[in-house]
Amino acid sequence: MLAQKVDNSNHLVVASTIGIVVAFLLWRLLRIGSRPSDLPPGPPTLPILGNLHQLPKKNLHVQYKKWAEECPQQDGPIFSLKLGEQTTIVLAEGGVIRDLVDQRGSNYADRPDLWVRGLFDHSRIIMRGYDELWRMERKLYHAQLNISVAKKYLLYQEVETHQMCTELLRDPVNFVQYIGRMTGSMASSIAYGFRLPDAQSPLAHELLENSHGFFHCVVQSQLLDWYPSLRPLIELVPRKWNPWARSALEAYAKEKKTFARAYAMGLESKGQCFARDIEASKGDMELLTDHAATYVAGIAFEGGADTTRYTLQGFIKAMAMFPEVQRKAQEEIDRIVQSDELPSGKHLKEMKYINCTAKETVRWMPTAINGAIPHAAMNEDHYHGYRIPKGATIVLAVWSANHNPKDFDEPREFRPERQDPNTTIFESQNVAKPSDRGQWGFGSGRRICPGMHVAHNTLLLSISRILWAFDIQKAKDADGKEIEIDRDAFVGGLAAAPAPFQCTIRPRSEARAKLVQREWERISAELLDSEGNYRSAGN
Repeated sequence: MLAQKVDNSNHLVVASTIGIVVAFLLWRLLRIGSRPSDLPPGPPTLPILGNLHQLPKKNLHVQYKKWAEECPQQDGPIFSLKLGEQTTIVLAEGGVIRDLVDQRGSNYADRPDLWVRGLFDHSRIIMRGYDELWRMERKLYHAQLNISVAKKYLLYQEVETHQMCTELLRDPVNFVQYIGRMTGSMASSIAYGFRLPDAQSPLAHELLENSHGFFHCVVQSQLLDWYPSLRPLIELVPRKWNPWARSALEAYAKEKKTFARAYAMGLESKGQCFARDIEASKGDMELLTDHAATYVAGIAFEGGADTTRYTLQGFIKAMAMFPEVQRKAQEEIDRIVQSDELPSGKHLKEMKYINCTAKETVRWMPTAINGAIPHAAMNEDHYHGYRIPKGATIVLAVWSANHNPKDFDEPREFRPERQDPNTTIFESQNVAKPSDRGQWGFGSGRRICPGMHVAHNTLLLSISRILWAFDIQKAKDADGKEIEIDRDAFVGGLAAAPAPFQCTIRPRSEARAKLVQREWERISAELLDSEGNYRSAGN
């Protein structure tokens, strides 16, 4: 009888213990996705999912803005999302971005711990954490892309924008293709010293596909970023049977090969280029391996190709929709530039309204619509009574900041007058008042885009030359009625572009069209070889 009581007692203890453990595990499981009370507010969560079920498949920037408006705070919109196990803090106003990412830059210079970046050996600086190698590579970018060095690329910019204008004369319907060729060739000239004179260049396609392939892998494996506790289980699966790992490793092998090939071509090219300057720096930088060098140049190419292309597509869209802005810009150009020459580097400082138009384009059509790559908090921080946990993902909601009506009246109107005519994009980053900054499209803090000086000059020269040579209007249907353009239609993910639209691009006069063609023939004869590349390293 006593033995039976002891046995029953033991069973009860075991059952109770199992029950407690199961209850604890269930409690822990159901707490996944819940929002601690000291975080910034946000939309209601569900157990395990958090806010994952509320993320839209497209137009995330619109949802961010809606959530920001639903969480008004005295000190500006800041809200949190629980994406599975992950905490995301969204900064949806310029003042909040300035306070945290700019003024506390050392704490917000990190990147989220994405599972896929390890499969790419942390090779991409835009994804790498805030470490010694990142700081070394950042110095290289600054040395080659700073405001004084950017001037040496003006010849490249003049050549590429001139060819673009020639292509628009011949085939204006395919303006997106020729803008893309121009920005891709501009980026390859700076990174590698060779041009991409043909819009259908296989190498251009391969280089651009690298970034698309990488970010496809990031999106594909997001489950492991939302639920990092699953990673040990996934990593037990052999990589050949793991579709996420296999896809990432295949993309990595492909981009390594493409970057190495382009880098080798850059060392043999005749143009001034990033690759040759990086190679000369190897002896002074122990961490700068051959592999790292090819990636520094490769990421420089990627950074200059897609983003400027999409911004200029946004400019074309704005000109078709806001003809009064176009007329005012053309009046300034005609006042400054002689009728027998195209706008060039010598005119850029004088063209104040064109400067405002470029900055307003970046505000109105931000390529980094949701801040592109998120930041991460290196240490716990506090902001106006809210806790920002260590390791939290920090999203810069650029669309929301650029369209905050407190800073920009009627934000979906295209008004260059709201921009400061006397500051460059870089100079405006340092102003205290968000509305005076004008836009947040180039990022903030220690991760701010190092190529903004080059990008700004490319925008100025492209905009001034297009408007010198062409009139841009809405297209008309068979009945002569204007085909309306949806100003808020976008495509893409981390880098957004205007959705395809129709417009008419016509020469402003026959004389201007002939001058564009004649000058391109002269440039080709003087500077370029039979394959369209530069004749000598002095160019």
